[in-house]
Amino acid sequence: MFPEKSWDIIRPHVLSILRLMNNTGRPSSVLTRRTRRYHFYMFLRNMELEDDYFMESWTQDRRIWTMAMYASHLCTGHTIKGKPIRSSTVKEYLHDVATFILCNIGIDPRFESGEFKLADPIKKVITEYERWEKQPNRRAPWTVAMQQHLDKVRSCN
Repeated sequence: MFPEKSWDIIRPHVLSILRLMNNTGRPSSVLTRRTRRYHFYMFLRNMELEDDYFMESWTQDRRIWTMAMYASHLCTGHTIKGKPIRSSTVKEYLHDVATFILCNIGIDPRFESGEFKLADPIKKVITEYERWEKQPNRRAPWTVAMQQHLDKVRSCN
């Protein structure tokens, strides 16, 4: 149905769509994975990293750092619904994106070459976010005492 000269170019896209269509998960989970992948590609576009959407020509270091930046982006509330999410959900976002890329180029962008654990930059972001989640009063960390101290310091200058 498409011109023969475009077959090599469109093949990864067609395969991705077929994999999504053949997915046996619940319809809502399939939609969630698809939406998360779309969100990642919007992140790439907004960061002007759209030179290779499947990361095929990138080095593994660049893939890892891009995924770490995306994790950081998610941790700061830049999610699909614009609401804070838990660290486990951040890992699920990364997994959904990595699965899609793995299906297309055969490389998981979260792992160091030959290893099956999160690369250090990604792990550091997730670990820091998990630490932050455990902090009490993280929703309103600014206190009256802090403001009074700041006012006092300002008046001394």
